[in-house]
Amino acid sequence: MDSDPNIIRTYPDIGHNAFGRKGRLVISLVLNLATGFLILAGDNLHNMFPNFKLKIHGIIAIGCRQTFILLVALLLMPTVWIDNMSTLSYLSATELVAQKQLIITQMFSC
Repeated sequence: MDSDPNIIRTYPDIGHNAFGRKGRLVISLVLNLATGFLILAGDNLHNMFPNFKLKIHGIIAIGCRQTFILLVALLLMPTVWIDNMSTLSYLSATELVAQKQLIITQMFSC
């Protein structure tokens, strides 16, 4: 990186320099899936609450989809900072229960 700063411009470039071609592929997939998840969650919440808007001090108005994408990102950000696997396992188990409840709710609502 120090010898030629023009070589590394993106996170996939870092993955390529660290782990080769497979590193670039893995980093690209992870970043694209994370971005896709945020957009999907924002769109689904927008469909549930289409008239929601966030106004900050009457100066800044953020649209519905963008507001939900930001909210989902802010809610998920602390889970990235968890470094204790036992704490993470409780979070994962809670998420599985929530997913099962959502699936059951959707099955009975149709």
